[in-house]
Amino acid sequence: MSQPHDPSAPTDASQDERLELRVRPSFQFFYSLPLLLAVAILVDALLAPAVDKWLFLLLVLALGAVSLPRGWSKVTLEGQHLTVHAPLRRPRQLDLRRLATVDASPRLGQALLLRYHPDDPQGQPDLAREAVLALPPLQDQYLLEARVQAILDSSDTVL
Repeated sequence: MSQPHDPSAPTDASQDERLELRVRPSFQFFYSLPLLLAVAILVDALLAPAVDKWLFLLLVLALGAVSLPRGWSKVTLEGQHLTVHAPLRRPRQLDLRRLATVDASPRLGQALLLRYHPDDPQGQPDLAREAVLALPPLQDQYLLEARVQAILDSSDTVL
Protein backbone atom coordinates (compact mmCIF):
# COMPACT_ATOMS: atom_id res chain seq x y z
CA MET A 1 0.00 0.00 0.00
CA SER A 2 2.92 2.36 0.65
CA GLN A 3 4.95 4.16 -1.93
CA PRO A 4 8.70 3.47 -2.03
CA HIS A 5 10.74 5.73 0.19
CA ASP A 6 12.34 8.66 -1.62
CA PRO A 7 15.60 9.55 0.18
CA SER A 8 15.42 13.17 -1.04
CA ALA A 9 11.93 13.66 0.46
CA PRO A 10 11.33 15.27 3.84
CA THR A 11 11.34 12.69 6.61
CA ASP A 12 9.66 14.56 9.48
CA ALA A 13 6.16 13.17 10.00
CA SER A 14 5.19 15.43 12.89
CA GLN A 15 1.44 15.60 13.46
CA ASP A 16 1.45 19.40 13.82
CA GLU A 17 3.48 20.18 10.71
CA ARG A 18 1.64 21.27 7.56
CA LEU A 19 2.03 18.75 4.75
CA GLU A 20 1.36 19.80 1.15
CA LEU A 21 1.56 17.25 -1.67
CA ARG A 22 1.07 17.57 -5.42
CA VAL A 23 0.12 15.05 -8.07
CA ARG A 24 3.01 13.02 -9.48
CA PRO A 25 4.36 14.61 -12.70
CA SER A 26 3.73 11.48 -14.76
CA PHE A 27 0.07 11.59 -13.79
CA GLN A 28 -0.11 15.34 -14.40
CA PHE A 29 0.88 14.56 -17.97
CA PHE A 30 -1.69 11.73 -18.13
CA TYR A 31 -4.50 13.99 -16.88
CA SER A 32 -3.37 16.73 -19.34
CA LEU A 33 -3.54 14.48 -22.41
CA PRO A 34 -7.11 15.51 -23.37
CA LEU A 35 -5.96 19.12 -23.58
CA LEU A 36 -3.04 18.15 -25.83
CA LEU A 37 -5.39 16.07 -27.98
CA ALA A 38 -7.78 19.05 -28.22
CA VAL A 39 -4.95 21.24 -29.53
CA ALA A 40 -4.13 18.64 -32.19
CA ILE A 41 -7.80 18.36 -33.22
CA LEU A 42 -8.11 22.15 -33.35
CA VAL A 43 -5.13 22.44 -35.68
CA ASP A 44 -6.52 19.67 -37.88
CA ALA A 45 -9.99 21.27 -37.91
CA LEU A 46 -8.53 24.63 -38.92
CA LEU A 47 -6.47 23.10 -41.73
CA ALA A 48 -9.25 20.86 -43.07
CA PRO A 49 -12.61 22.08 -41.75
CA ALA A 50 -15.35 19.51 -41.15
CA VAL A 51 -18.31 19.54 -38.78
CA ASP A 52 -17.44 16.19 -37.22
CA LYS A 53 -14.01 17.47 -36.16
CA TRP A 54 -15.58 20.38 -34.27
CA LEU A 55 -17.98 18.02 -32.48
CA PHE A 56 -15.08 15.73 -31.57
CA LEU A 57 -13.17 18.78 -30.32
CA LEU A 58 -16.06 19.70 -28.02
CA LEU A 59 -16.17 16.15 -26.67
CA VAL A 60 -12.42 16.15 -25.96
CA LEU A 61 -12.64 19.59 -24.31
CA ALA A 62 -15.40 18.29 -22.04
CA LEU A 63 -13.19 15.34 -21.09
CA GLY A 64 -10.33 17.76 -20.43
CA ALA A 65 -12.53 19.90 -18.19
CA VAL A 66 -13.09 16.83 -16.02
CA SER A 67 -9.55 15.42 -15.96
CA LEU A 68 -7.38 18.54 -15.93
CA PRO A 69 -8.39 19.81 -12.45
CA ARG A 70 -7.61 16.37 -10.95
CA GLY A 71 -4.17 16.35 -12.52
CA TRP A 72 -3.25 19.77 -11.17
CA SER A 73 -4.73 19.39 -7.71
CA LYS A 74 -2.86 19.42 -4.41
CA VAL A 75 -3.57 17.88 -1.03
CA THR A 76 -2.91 19.69 2.24
CA LEU A 77 -2.87 18.09 5.68
CA GLU A 78 -2.96 20.37 8.71
CA GLY A 79 -3.54 18.73 12.07
CA GLN A 80 -6.79 16.75 11.80
CA HIS A 81 -7.95 18.32 8.50
CA LEU A 82 -7.16 17.15 4.98
CA THR A 83 -8.04 19.49 2.12
CA VAL A 84 -8.04 18.71 -1.61
CA HIS A 85 -7.50 21.84 -3.72
CA ALA A 86 -8.32 21.49 -7.43
CA PRO A 87 -8.37 24.24 -10.05
CA LEU A 88 -11.88 25.33 -11.10
CA ARG A 89 -13.38 23.51 -8.09
CA ARG A 90 -14.03 24.48 -4.50
CA PRO A 91 -11.68 22.96 -1.91
CA ARG A 92 -12.93 19.74 -0.36
CA GLN A 93 -12.13 19.38 3.34
CA LEU A 94 -12.25 16.20 5.41
CA ASP A 95 -12.02 15.95 9.19
CA LEU A 96 -9.77 12.94 9.72
CA ARG A 97 -11.45 12.08 13.01
CA ARG A 98 -14.37 10.85 10.87
CA LEU A 99 -12.10 8.51 8.94
CA ALA A 100 -13.01 4.82 8.93
CA THR A 101 -10.20 3.28 6.81
CA VAL A 102 -7.39 4.15 4.43
CA ASP A 103 -6.80 1.92 1.40
CA ALA A 104 -4.62 2.06 -1.69
CA SER A 105 -6.39 1.84 -5.01
CA PRO A 106 -5.53 -1.36 -6.89
CA ARG A 107 -5.31 0.66 -10.09
CA LEU A 108 -2.25 2.19 -11.65
CA GLY A 109 -0.68 4.77 -9.35
CA GLN A 110 -2.11 3.27 -6.15
CA ALA A 111 -3.88 6.46 -5.09
CA LEU A 112 -5.19 6.63 -1.55
CA LEU A 113 -8.87 5.97 -0.89
CA LEU A 114 -10.15 7.55 2.30
CA ARG A 115 -13.36 6.02 3.66
CA TYR A 116 -15.14 8.29 6.11
CA HIS A 117 -18.51 8.86 7.78
CA PRO A 118 -20.30 11.80 6.09
CA ASP A 119 -22.52 14.29 7.89
CA ASP A 120 -26.22 13.70 8.33
CA PRO A 121 -28.69 16.58 7.71
CA GLN A 122 -28.14 17.85 11.27
CA GLY A 123 -24.37 18.12 10.73
CA GLN A 124 -23.47 15.10 12.89
CA PRO A 125 -21.44 12.12 11.62
CA ASP A 126 -23.69 9.43 10.17
CA LEU A 127 -22.08 6.20 11.41
CA ALA A 128 -24.45 4.08 9.33
CA ARG A 129 -23.06 5.42 6.03
CA GLU A 130 -19.61 5.60 4.48
CA ALA A 131 -18.35 7.84 1.71
CA VAL A 132 -15.08 7.62 -0.20
CA LEU A 133 -12.66 10.40 -1.07
CA ALA A 134 -10.31 9.19 -3.81
CA LEU A 135 -7.09 11.19 -3.90
CA PRO A 136 -5.00 11.43 -7.07
CA PRO A 137 -1.58 9.69 -7.08
CA LEU A 138 0.65 12.04 -5.07
CA GLN A 139 4.38 12.68 -4.83
CA ASP A 140 5.72 11.45 -1.46
CA GLN A 141 2.34 9.85 -0.83
CA TYR A 142 3.85 7.59 1.82
CA LEU A 143 4.22 10.66 4.10
CA LEU A 144 0.50 11.37 3.91
CA GLU A 145 -0.35 7.71 4.35
CA ALA A 146 1.82 7.43 7.47
CA ARG A 147 0.30 10.55 9.05
CA VAL A 148 -3.27 9.51 8.27
CA GLN A 149 -2.63 5.98 9.54
CA ALA A 150 -1.18 7.42 12.77
CA ILE A 151 -4.36 9.49 13.23
CA LEU A 152 -6.47 6.41 12.60
CA ASP A 153 -4.47 4.33 15.08
CA SER A 154 -4.66 7.01 17.77
CA SER A 155 -8.43 7.50 17.56
CA ASP A 156 -10.56 4.92 19.35
CA THR A 157 -13.96 6.27 18.30
CA VAL A 158 -15.40 8.36 15.52
CA LEU A 159 -16.79 11.73 16.63
